[in-house]
Amino acid sequence: GMEAADVRRLKELEDENNRLKRMYAELALENTGPEGRHHKKALSPDDKRRVVTALTQEHGLSQRRACQAAGVARSVVRYRKQPDRDDAVIVLLQELVERYPERGFGKLFELIRRRGMPWNHKRVWRVYCALKLNLRRKGKRRLPPREP
Repeated sequence: GMEAADVRRLKELEDENNRLKRMYAELALENTGPEGRHHKKALSPDDKRRVVTALTQEHGLSQRRACQAAGVARSVVRYRKQPDRDDAVIVLLQELVERYPERGFGKLFELIRRRGMPWNHKRVWRVYCALKLNLRRKGKRRLPPREP
């Protein structure tokens, strides 16, 4: 007893209802993540990666949705650490410090640059401090005022 327009309208409403149900289910999955548990807040990138992997494995979320639910950038999850490449810097710095013990960072960096090494000053300074080579600054020795 329904007309063609009524049947078409009913079908549209059913499709709309199904779409809304799917959207609600996805949002419900996102909201059942880490909020229900009382854990320490993930602050370091490693902790954030662990939260996202837990959401993807335990709750079946995609990586994009898990990152969105955890409030993490996807670049944080995809980042891979590079291996430590400071061995050459360490060897050269130790050699130069042994040869010129009285020189500070500035002079040593000049020597490194003269040898044609491509490392920038920030990297060399980080290694220099890690080796505990930064020298103590000595203040000027002031003579006491002379009375005539």
